[in-house]
Amino acid sequence: MKQIKTLNKVYHQKLSVEEAYQLLFNVKVKLKQTHFIKVKFRFKDHPIFTGIFSLFTILPIPAGLIKFFIKRKSLDNDFITNKDLIQLITSKHVYIEVDSEDTYIKIKTL
Repeated sequence: MKQIKTLNKVYHQKLSVEEAYQLLFNVKVKLKQTHFIKVKFRFKDHPIFTGIFSLFTILPIPAGLIKFFIKRKSLDNDFITNKDLIQLITSKHVYIEVDSEDTYIKIKTL
């Protein structure tokens, strides 16, 4: 119903096209915050090191701890900023999987 009223206002020139676009398509969605992050590493050439490292990551890691370290470390690349990385890590239901020649990494936010 909101869309029809907005389009009628544009048709009768009571509202500009840009303002109507903002009303119709600029909806902000608030993402749920995560509390824990589950990390899994697998080093393909080093099964012993993989086993030792997996013992440290059996339990999920608190997101606040990772957020603390990201704020302390400054990233110097153009691909992602600290603010974007913190938003990505603290959003719920994010699943990142990296498979390279040497390592398999899976990060999941709970």
